[in-house]
Amino acid sequence: MTNFLAAATIFFSSFLLFQVQPLMGKLMLPWFGGVSSVWTTCMLFFQAMLLAGYWYAHVSVSGLSPKKRFTAHLFLVLLSATLLLSGFGTSWRPSANESPILFILLYLGTTIGLPYLTLSSTAPLLQGIIGKQDSSVKVYRLYALSNFASLLALIAYPALFEPLLALSEQLPLWSWSYALYGLLITLFLFQQTRTTDVVKLNKDETQRDLERVPTLEQARWFLYAAVGCMILLAATNHICQNIASIPFLWILPLGIYLLSFILAFAQVEHYSRNLYIAVFLLSTALLVWLEQAGTPPLASLLTVTSLLVFSACMLCHGELARHKPNPVHLTRYYFVMSSGSIAGSLFVALIAPLIFQYYSEFLLSLLLCVVIILAALFEGRMRAQDSKAAQRILIYGLPLSLILSFAWDNSHPAIDSARNFFGVLHVKEKNKQAPQYHYYRMFHGEVVHGLQFQASTKRSIPTTYYGEKSGIGRILKNIRGETPLRVGGIGLGVGTIAMYGKDGDIFRFYEINPAVVTLAQKHFTFLSDSPAKISHIIGDGRHALAREAPQNFDVLLLDAFSGDSVPIHLLTKEALGEYLRHLRENGVLIFHITNFYLDLVPVIVAAADEYSLISFYVDAPGETLLGQVQSSYLVISRKDSAQRIHKILSDAPRVTLRPESKRLWTDDFSNLLSVIKW
Repeated sequence: MTNFLAAATIFFSSFLLFQVQPLMGKLMLPWFGGVSSVWTTCMLFFQAMLLAGYWYAHVSVSGLSPKKRFTAHLFLVLLSATLLLSGFGTSWRPSANESPILFILLYLGTTIGLPYLTLSSTAPLLQGIIGKQDSSVKVYRLYALSNFASLLALIAYPALFEPLLALSEQLPLWSWSYALYGLLITLFLFQQTRTTDVVKLNKDETQRDLERVPTLEQARWFLYAAVGCMILLAATNHICQNIASIPFLWILPLGIYLLSFILAFAQVEHYSRNLYIAVFLLSTALLVWLEQAGTPPLASLLTVTSLLVFSACMLCHGELARHKPNPVHLTRYYFVMSSGSIAGSLFVALIAPLIFQYYSEFLLSLLLCVVIILAALFEGRMRAQDSKAAQRILIYGLPLSLILSFAWDNSHPAIDSARNFFGVLHVKEKNKQAPQYHYYRMFHGEVVHGLQFQASTKRSIPTTYYGEKSGIGRILKNIRGETPLRVGGIGLGVGTIAMYGKDGDIFRFYEINPAVVTLAQKHFTFLSDSPAKISHIIGDGRHALAREAPQNFDVLLLDAFSGDSVPIHLLTKEALGEYLRHLRENGVLIFHITNFYLDLVPVIVAAADEYSLISFYVDAPGETLLGQVQSSYLVISRKDSAQRIHKILSDAPRVTLRPESKRLWTDDFSNLLSVIKW
């Protein structure tokens, strides 16, 4: 009965532990423009709390009697439950000048920090107690059970909780579930007050099994865990930078990471190093090929990246499981593992942005995986005098060359670059030897955010998504009346649309990333060449508009959906109401929705229908010689202006959707998974 209660408590606590991760990440995404760095910072916090929980479990098992352990944990449960009664701090909002990383860490620490620490301590605490009392119990199976529950929670969030429940319903449900956990853990620890902590050796064990684990062995635990966590977070960045920062795309690598723990610790004897080396080889080669080929289909990109992450994590965690100690050292083992994990998180979240201009940490994590497995193979050869191991070492050198070639291809020199919390920007030059085709181009990650020809005769041509045949181009060229235009833009890019400005016009840009403004002004002249009056506001566009008096825009362009981070909060019903507050009666909203992976039409049209607005879809082909690419826009107006807009757009169809096709999002409910183009 005791072991069953322990298993149930571990399962439930681990489920709650990993269910709250995507929940809190989604809660904070709108505050920082939806960038993937929000999740990376959250993971840093979660790893830190995991380390604290493992340290608490280690001290509790090794230094407290059962009665003192019960008292200490009961106090921790009651205190953390009391803090949850105050809610999750949903009224918090960062200011424009606040450090995003510090704000996220402070917010999480004061809301979910103590409950998360308490939950994270549960699995090592209970395993440590059971293993100390009877080392014949296969406590590492309970670690596999813990990871299985965590994986189940991650799958359940996008599959059940996110599409069925609003955030305002998810938060209290989690709080009440935490109260149930409190009852389970209290019951188990109360039962343990009737026992004593006496280490029992099995017949196959000796006193040496109880001696301190060598420092070199602990360093091995640390390194395997650190590299595994680096692979997890770096792969998440790699995926999200070109698709979207949504819980599903965070959960996928994290779920794979947990699956590798489950398989490695459930049946360590079934871990096949050679099998996972082969999968690592194949998936590395395929990913290099896909990245070289351009923009791959989403299913292909996710499948290959998932295989690579799975094989790399299996190699790290399989070796970690091979070196697990006697259960009497279990809490120390978990503490060192957790220390390695937080070291990996710190590197990806804080150090990598300071030392790398690109997302090079993914490459580095794979290289480190190669190194530690080569070391393991070499160690095995030295111990077993296995001549075939030398052959495997040579074969395993192949992915190293592939990864290096991948890195070389992605290291084309940029004339300028910047990396911060909001992503990686770089400006590249092309066709310098051909003046008529010489241009600068700015990238955000791998997504083009603007291009300008350098020849004086072509410098004023609106390029990329903003050509004269595009939705925004047709509106700005033809909507002009007797008075100067007032144009607002959420998202600056390189300021291309400013070239449509005339004397007396006002163009007001809202840009969350200050580095975008710096590079746009430094290397591109769209803003300075425009005869219009140009201003820019640093900060999240919706939050900035909420603080301002009505701007009376003739045109408001929402241009934040074509790149790596899709800010959900700019697509909700409440957001659309805020935009309408800043529009003149005959003004128009324009959503730039060119996106390879997401179909945002059902979301925007559903919100527009809530306000009885008319929606037009404008699709324009690209013109290579003019530096223009295919673009898609939704142009939205009030009913009184619809006929006027229809004349301007002429062939653009009006968009109407059946009720079952609409995807109305609110500030309390959204589901990006439903609009992914598979």
